[in-house]
Amino acid sequence: MDSLHFFLNLGSMEKPIHAPDNNEPILMGIKPALETVFPHSDSRPSIRLWNAWRANGFYPYVKIGKRVFIDPTAARKALKAKFTIEAGSDDPINLPAVCPLCNLRKEAN
Repeated sequence: MDSLHFFLNLGSMEKPIHAPDNNEPILMGIKPALETVFPHSDSRPSIRLWNAWRANGFYPYVKIGKRVFIDPTAARKALKAKFTIEAGSDDPINLPAVCPLCNLRKEAN
């Protein structure tokens, strides 16, 4: 049997509900997702910070009723995009307006 098929009987109409494939996202609760995204307990942020990041929209989540579910792969990608700073970046947003060593203003390009 290739995949599991379950049937939901809706009157005379039956709809198949397929078991998740490998390409579908896996949803976890808050704490298991935190432990999956940050496997090392020494470098893992606190549950309070993890929830603050969720509340601020730093990573996607699914809320069903009062339960919150997170796809760890999507959360990791979102956090990487949010917090990664490229080496040697000349982005004017990240450079200070005044050089702290010589007190010279940077020139706008």
